[in-house]
Amino acid sequence: MRRSVNSFLCPALLAAACVAGATGGARAAVYDGSWSVLIVTEKGDCDTAYRYAVSVAGGKVQYAGT
Repeated sequence: MRRSVNSFLCPALLAAACVAGATGGARAAVYDGSWSVLIVTEKGDCDTAYRYAVSVAGGKVQYAGT
């Protein structure tokens, strides 16, 4: 189950990092702070939804959990 969660989490964080990294340094600061990523499953045996805390600092996205 953890492997399937990671297969959803990694692409979501990568996409967020690309969006944040595509902006200039000054514009990236607009997105600094705590965010959450919601992953909703539509099929399969996984839970209905997973929410993960992420932090953005200087345009860099980092997973805030353990």
